[in-house]
Amino acid sequence: MKSFITRLGLCLVLATVGCYGLPTTEVEVAEKNLTAQSLVDLGNAINNTMLKLIGHALVNMDRDLRSELCNVNPCAPWTVWTNCSASSPKTFGFQTRNRACWYDGTGACDKNGNATKENESRVCEGHCSTDYTITTHNLCLKINPTVVTQPEAKKQCLAEGGHLMNMDTQERRNDFVTMAKESGRDSIWIDGTRDVASGPWSFQSGTDPEDNGLDFWKGNEPSNGSSELCKVSEINSGTRYWWDRDCSSKYAFVCEIRT
Repeated sequence: MKSFITRLGLCLVLATVGCYGLPTTEVEVAEKNLTAQSLVDLGNAINNTMLKLIGHALVNMDRDLRSELCNVNPCAPWTVWTNCSASSPKTFGFQTRNRACWYDGTGACDKNGNATKENESRVCEGHCSTDYTITTHNLCLKINPTVVTQPEAKKQCLAEGGHLMNMDTQERRNDFVTMAKESGRDSIWIDGTRDVASGPWSFQSGTDPEDNGLDFWKGNEPSNGSSELCKVSEINSGTRYWWDRDCSSKYAFVCEIRT
């Protein structure tokens, strides 16, 4: 069926005479825009019974499939888990999430009538020290305003059970930018070191952000100076970017304790 629809779309685009029995027409539909309803509309436009028949069949198939899926799961998606009620290391608590379900609606996909609220809980373990902040995305972060070298910053984070923050997700990037703005610090050490200029970056935790499609290097950065083997976040014209810097430079730093 997919092959037929694809060939039919190309046929209509090229307005080929006699393709699948269709008359010559100026009607044009891009292949990527073909839907069941577009086949019905085209059939009406060119008064082609077979085309209308196929289109209506596909419309019904789509409706029946959606109805079956709604019968299998008549519920809205679960909300995100709440923050763990326990925050300190070696303590335990719980977190919850909920969703609404419609088991007695007038139609399988209508989601009307009385909604049933379902709740789910799970046990969780605290991981955030009292002097750290639990962020919007449930990250455990702390910006230390003391200016130190990058090796000293790494050592301090490890002593607290964490590591320099690696912005390997967009959520980490967002929460870091918020905390950095509140701290008032322009230059902040983050996770990322390499052995030689232009060499690959290594991280204390997580993955390479660029492997995840994240790239916040300032233009012409990293500049790959011979001694610029460490990664720092700096603000420029109101925007935070990554820069490579000499590891002996002294900046504030941000630690993260991951679960």
